[in-house]
Amino acid sequence: MNMEDGEPKLSEPQRVSSIRSPNHPYKSKDILDLRVTEIPYLVEKLVPAHEPFGIYGDGGSMKTWFALTLAKCACTGTVFLDEFNIPKPIPIIYLDGECGAERLCIRFNKLGITAEMPIYVYTEKSLYGLDLLNSSFDSTLEDLIKQTEIEKGTPIIVILDSFSRFFGGNENKASDVSNAMNRISKACRINNISFGIVHHFRKPGRGGKGGIVSSRVRGSSDFINAISVGICLEKLFKSENVNMISIKSRDHLSFSQKTLELSDGGLILAMNQSYATSDDNKETKAMGCILEMIPNVGATIMNNELVKEMGDKYSIKRGTVENARDRLEKDGKIEKSEGKPIQIKRIKI
Repeated sequence: MNMEDGEPKLSEPQRVSSIRSPNHPYKSKDILDLRVTEIPYLVEKLVPAHEPFGIYGDGGSMKTWFALTLAKCACTGTVFLDEFNIPKPIPIIYLDGECGAERLCIRFNKLGITAEMPIYVYTEKSLYGLDLLNSSFDSTLEDLIKQTEIEKGTPIIVILDSFSRFFGGNENKASDVSNAMNRISKACRINNISFGIVHHFRKPGRGGKGGIVSSRVRGSSDFINAISVGICLEKLFKSENVNMISIKSRDHLSFSQKTLELSDGGLILAMNQSYATSDDNKETKAMGCILEMIPNVGATIMNNELVKEMGDKYSIKRGTVENARDRLEKDGKIEKSEGKPIQIKRIKI
């Protein structure tokens, strides 16, 4: 146990539990005596200490690349995506249900992950039978932590990729998801870990296209309700890049939307930051999509083709597309020809 000025220094969960007996209410003095001025984060704005966080997105939206890049930065104490500070290196336990050791080897090499980095991986084969709804999950997780070289009491980031691989219940049944997420929250408090879950969006045609991003997460709303921070990755139209969007922050530490691209070393900020979003602002979405369709200076597209693409892909009406086009022209990003047929030309990145 750490000591400070001759007194034992307790972790946040220990301090909270030590000031009252079970089943007794807090008094206002008890709350004030905590002297908490801010919630600690292992990764600024993204990974709260001893709490769950979520990474969500469509298939192919680079969720695993994102999780691995985050892991690399966290375990080395390197700033993530040029914005999110990491006060000190944090060891990682990665519960892999998606890639397997061979594919992870390829990704590790591309990311520049080295043998010295404290990343401990358990693959699906070694985790056979692990189920978030099974009471044995708690003891199994403790055993997994003990098998690493991580010193007892050290803060850890655990990443579960993906949730569905280790969940034997019904994702649409609130009680099943709630029980699983409660077990994750309990594990965070007991083991001094931050627990990240990787989970999918609904498929198109099942509520998975358009709309507010958080409503597109597959399954029960408890996937969002039970986490402290939620991050969405959304594929961009006709692009290899993805948008990173903040969809939940209990501490109101949300960040501005970012466009990411994959490079050697992991995900980085893209040179061309997109306007595109997945919220209900279809005009803003249309602006982003127009720039994705004509990504290079000098590239052109016919207005009728543009309107048709916007309608087919996002169900955006002609008037909204034309308003978005006019806003981009005002911003100096594009120019449109006089007369008909109208041609749109990219003039600035």
